[in-house]
Amino acid sequence: MIDYNNVLAIFPGTSSTGTTGQTDGFAPWAFAGYADASVSMHSAQVDWLCADAEGGPRNGAELTVYGCWNTINQRFNFASDGTVRNGSFCMSTRDNALDNGTRVVLALCTGGAGQKWSMRPDGRLFIPGTVNDGSPGGKCLELPGWATEQGTRLGIWDCPALQDNQRWTLQPERTG
Repeated sequence: MIDYNNVLAIFPGTSSTGTTGQTDGFAPWAFAGYADASVSMHSAQVDWLCADAEGGPRNGAELTVYGCWNTINQRFNFASDGTVRNGSFCMSTRDNALDNGTRVVLALCTGGAGQKWSMRPDGRLFIPGTVNDGSPGGKCLELPGWATEQGTRLGIWDCPALQDNQRWTLQPERTG
């Protein structure tokens, strides 16, 4: 079993009669490690600030920045389907909106356009579905208004040029 925090647990089978190979119940779960290869996302503007699921991975958690401290709130997985996950939730624009200034939250994974992300080699994390003639760079994850205070809520904005409030570096995190 994998829970909402990406904890991998096993439930050893038991036999009420002691018969080898016969299972009719389960012992309490046992920790077997983490089921992820997670990274923390550091702001290029202030490298000690990391993207953080405020209050922990849960539906509706606001994405903010806080000092990097290798906790489940700051562990993200880049999935092959284009989603960025924290626990079993997807990084998403609020209500899958794609307008400038839309906040970024964790949400149930639905496959909406606001849940599909891609990382450019220059460190910009953008939503491919927002790339068009009017916005050739699409919309990027950013620290709104270049804010650097802990607790700043993340949002999306046009990303036509390289700027540090829209650049992120990924650092592998030890999970066990």
